[in-house]
Amino acid sequence: MPRTRPAVRIRKISPDDLPKVRKLLEEHAHLFDPRFSPKAIETEIEQLRKYETGLVAERAGEVVGFVRYGHTPHRIDDLRNLGLAKPGQERHGYIFSLLVHPKHSQQGVGTRLVEEAIDRIKKMKYPDGRPIREVVMTHHEGNKGTARIGKKLKFREVGRVEASGRERHRLTVILHKPLRRGRGRAFRPA
Repeated sequence: MPRTRPAVRIRKISPDDLPKVRKLLEEHAHLFDPRFSPKAIETEIEQLRKYETGLVAERAGEVVGFVRYGHTPHRIDDLRNLGLAKPGQERHGYIFSLLVHPKHSQQGVGTRLVEEAIDRIKKMKYPDGRPIREVVMTHHEGNKGTARIGKKLKFREVGRVEASGRERHRLTVILHKPLRRGRGRAFRPA
């Protein structure tokens, strides 16, 4: 009889999870391009602690992945150049970081993390009170896992930009997804 794996539970990150996420990042820093340095890992942990916009994937009590999400002006100029930012728009929803332990990859864990992050982004508001109407996710051109997740969740590749500091992949792929609210239509930038 085939052995079944315990179910994966997606939940909001807690302060007790931060050492586990740190360990995951330290053990798999090489999966990022450029490789996550100790300083970058510390910044990631501090962002998770400060903004509380992180989720973990847990299987049998073990943290096997995480995502950090929110809204940001990061990449807004790229979106403007692509005609995807409304006039006056200064921010958009963003998937900042995603990591799934390699032995748990290609099992839907990353997809579930991003789906839940998107659901939470839909409930967020910009500092001026307006709802977030789109989400952006980026990955380096060699990251097939995030590319698959983007395709599965109906993100659209909208551009590729030169990335400084990369060791192996020179382009960052920009994925974009309009958000639906309730039964209404998806927001389409002007």
